[in-house]
Amino acid sequence: NDGLGTNVISGKFPTTITINGAASIPVAAPVEISKPVAQINKALVVTSSTHPQQKSWYNNSTVVLSWNVPSDAVSVKTFLGSHSDSDTSVMYKPTISNKTIDKLEDGVWYFHVNYQTTSGSSPVTHYRLQIDTVNPKNFSLNLEKGSQGGATATLRADDSLSGVNHFTVSVDN
Repeated sequence: NDGLGTNVISGKFPTTITINGAASIPVAAPVEISKPVAQINKALVVTSSTHPQQKSWYNNSTVVLSWNVPSDAVSVKTFLGSHSDSDTSVMYKPTISNKTIDKLEDGVWYFHVNYQTTSGSSPVTHYRLQIDTVNPKNFSLNLEKGSQGGATATLRADDSLSGVNHFTVSVDN
């Protein structure tokens, strides 16, 4: 195949194929379809010791998350992704009550978790994570001497991901 559609057949020869006997096709056994799992009304409450405020940006790429698992839970399912309303897919049996995620890339992420009991599944809890480990760029400082001995400082910087929230200035006497 040269990728150009060139005919590579150099000749044709007549062929006869004979099939003897009847072919049997295996038939799968009937499968019982289970009814949908009931929904449990109590969702997990997720907290983070490293990223406690879901609307704040953090320069720490290691995330520690925790939740309390009910005593009747038989498994926990989690998922980490970029969509706020994803479902869980990674199952832990026996249950887990915390998760550490190392080296999470910069950006907005969502951790999703729920639990299962013998009678159903809980709603999925969604926890927002905002990571920005890159320092602002184009930092500039402009000092202007005031007319009465004081000074005015103008600070500027660019941060395309999380923006610049504030500057902290310390002045010594």
